[in-house]
Amino acid sequence: GPSPERPQSSQSQTLFEELFELSPDATVVTNSEGRITNVNAAVQRTFGYTREELVGKPVEILIPERFRGAHPNHLQGYNAQPSIGPIGVGLDLYGLRKNGTEFPVDIMLSHVETTKGRAIVSVIRDISEPKKAEEALRHSEHQFRALFECSPNTLIVSDREGRITEVNARVESSFGYSRTELLGQSIDVLVPEQ
Repeated sequence: GPSPERPQSSQSQTLFEELFELSPDATVVTNSEGRITNVNAAVQRTFGYTREELVGKPVEILIPERFRGAHPNHLQGYNAQPSIGPIGVGLDLYGLRKNGTEFPVDIMLSHVETTKGRAIVSVIRDISEPKKAEEALRHSEHQFRALFECSPNTLIVSDREGRITEVNARVESSFGYSRTELLGQSIDVLVPEQ
């Protein structure tokens, strides 16, 4: 005959397990003592440990030593005031791979109640590539600023309305105006009336 329907909670559990395992982000489950109870395949790829090497270990194994204890993911503090959302907003957070290399991460925390008590789910995203792109952009902006400022040519940038938005040092020596006098003025102040 037809196979019996699985109970709803069992179906939810199976769906959760599938989503957990297939998530592209490293996902770590820890108990209230801060010990790892489960990790997904992405953790193994990202951190270089096998599941067996991590289960039962303190979650701090994935955190550089200088952050341990004071790290926003310190679980005693999180258990006392559980919340859901990103941690360390505005801070530079790092993960620690098995081979000792560090990499920048974003971490999202949530807690779930289980039959064995509260568990904390940490979703850890490797943000190395965006970080590299951000640093490259900052470097090129710095180079552009240095070239703009030190150019032997008189350089003036204006907006669509013809108001001056940037000038380099050469403009000050050529025209005798200070930078602050020129910013926001019409570019016409530097052009003789025809």
